[in-house]
This record gives sequence, C-alpha cells and structure tokens, in this order.
Amino acid sequence: MSFSFKSYQAVSVFFEYDKDTFFEESDFVHLQFVLWTDKADGYGGTVRVARSTTVRVATTASKIAYARALDTSVVSILVAKKVVLDAQKGGGVLKNASEASSIKRLDAIVLRAARVFSPSDGNGTSDGTFPEDLVPFALSMYHLRRGPMLGVSFGHGDEKCGARLRFLNSGFEVSGKSLAPTVFALNWAAFGSIDSNDAIQPGSIHNAFSNIPAVDLALASQSAILVDHGDHGLFGWIGKDLLVDTNRRELATRALVAFAERLANSPRGRFPRPKTKIVTENSSAARFVVSRLAPGHRDAPHEQNAFFPPVVGTSLEQRRAFAATAPYTEEVSFFQWMRGMGVAAPLSAFK
Repeated sequence: MSFSFKSYQAVSVFFEYDKDTFFEESDFVHLQFVLWTDKADGYGGTVRVARSTTVRVATTASKIAYARALDTSVVSILVAKKVVLDAQKGGGVLKNASEASSIKRLDAIVLRAARVFSPSDGNGTSDGTFPEDLVPFALSMYHLRRGPMLGVSFGHGDEKCGARLRFLNSGFEVSGKSLAPTVFALNWAAFGSIDSNDAIQPGSIHNAFSNIPAVDLALASQSAILVDHGDHGLFGWIGKDLLVDTNRRELATRALVAFAERLANSPRGRFPRPKTKIVTENSSAARFVVSRLAPGHRDAPHEQNAFFPPVVGTSLEQRRAFAATAPYTEEVSFFQWMRGMGVAAPLSAFK
C-alpha cells in the first residue's frame, strides 16, 4: 500500500480474519507495520528511511471477551466516518435518498452487532438483548442518524454537507463530540454566595459543571446546561425559572459563556473554532438545544431512571407534567429505536 499524507493527517489500518482461527486463549497474532519515508541527506538528495513497529494482538474464542475488548469510542468514530463519507459521495440531486440509505445502513450495522454478540439462551439462539458492552456504540449510532449530518430535523442539505465535511476532517476528540453531543449541567452549589457582578475564575469554572446524559430530561426549568456538539457548535440553555431572577440569569449566562470559552479551546488548537449560542427555554432558538437531545420524556419511568439518574424519585405526576410541556416531536427515543429493530437495550449498561 502506497500513499502520501500531511503532518496533521492520520492513517487507520483495519484488518479482520478471513476464516476461523484455531489458537488457544493465551495465543496472540503479531502484526508488523513498516513505514518508508523520504528524508533529505544533506547533500541535495534524499534517502529512504524505514520505521518498523510490531503490535501483538490477543486472540479469543469468546464473543463476550471480544466485545469487551473493543474500544467503543474508536469503533463508533471509524464506523461513523465511513458512513458519513459514503453519504457525502452520494450527494447531488439525490442527497435525501443518500441520507435515508445511510440511516438504513446504520440500523443494519447495529442489528448485525446484535446478531453476532447478543447473549444466547440455552439453545444457542440470541435472547434479543443487545450486548451490554456495545451499548455505547449503539448510542453513538443513534445520535448520528438523528444529528446534523444525517437527521431529518436539521437544516438544508448544504448545511448537512458542510457538517459532514467538518466531521470527516476533524480529529479524534472533536469527532467524538460531533458524533454524540456532550452535555454539562451548571451546579449552583459550586458558586456559593457569588454575586452576578463578581468575576468568574476561568480555572475554577470547570468545577461548576457536571457531565450528564444527552437527553431532554435535563431541560428542567430551574437548570442551565451547555451542549458541546463538536464542530457543530456550543449551545447554552437557560430554564425559565432562572429568567425571572436577574441575578441568577446573569450569573448563569456568564458561567455558560465562560465554560463555552474553555471548551472551545479544548483540545488545544481546535479548528475550526466552534461558535457559541445561548438560548432560553420556550424561545424559538431553544430548538438548537432540544433537537440535539434524545426525547427521553417518551420513555417508561424505569428507562428514564436508568438513562438519566437525576430523575430518580420524581413522581409520575411530575414526569407527566414535563412530558406535556416538552416540544412535540416524532423522533423516537433510544430505547424505542432499539425496540423498533427487535432488540432490547439492557438497562444495566447505564449504571
């Protein structure tokens, strides 16, 4: 294989067995890679330099052990980039058809993972439960199919094209955020008795936010959250209960802006630098946040408890009231999507 690349680019190598192996559990497969480069010799010419590395990969006959050994973050990004690349190539006048085809392909990939790795019953057939160790992968594919690169709820075809191009050219960390949004909730206790006019120290702002699941149950009226969606942007949301208190509203706004500034510079040299948009509950611009979060208000209480632990202890009346005020959507939740494909997401995967 011969290719050329620039210093900021990377090359991934994929391999798979073309037939069953007969190794013992303790055996390994050794893979050797040799990279040849041209280097100036100091006399106006070049010399060929070889760099070699050998990787030892363990083998196993257990599907459970194999699934457990996978880095689901890496797998998700590699699969997503391939699907997005194919969707981008299939653009033109058939953009919508290409996106629909890509979504069907994502569903098929998740179903294939279920068929291969799902636990088996006593007769050797799948019990219909998705493998617990691969749930993070399925969740990433769920966000991809409904997000800015393929989802029907996001913008014009040209905007999706731009989102796909940015994703294909982004590094590992930003790609992960662009694939599945990272959500942070403002912790008021971290501020103590700080006044809205007091300075917020950039070094301590990170301690004022905690990571929470990307689900609309986080949009409580007394909350302020920040969504980091990678190359797609940074989006702050302020609940209506905070809007009536000028001091808390100003403090929440400044905290969200300060934390967004910190995230915009992480990783260092993040380019293009994401834009920040702050919205309020029930405003027309709130859709920028709502559309990026899974509609967990449509799930059963026990599923909500597993997916979003902060709601544990919330009464059914409170949950019904939240669902009644949640923006209408035809989008299915993660659990509904999995059931629609005939598999069940194990609740234990979210503990």
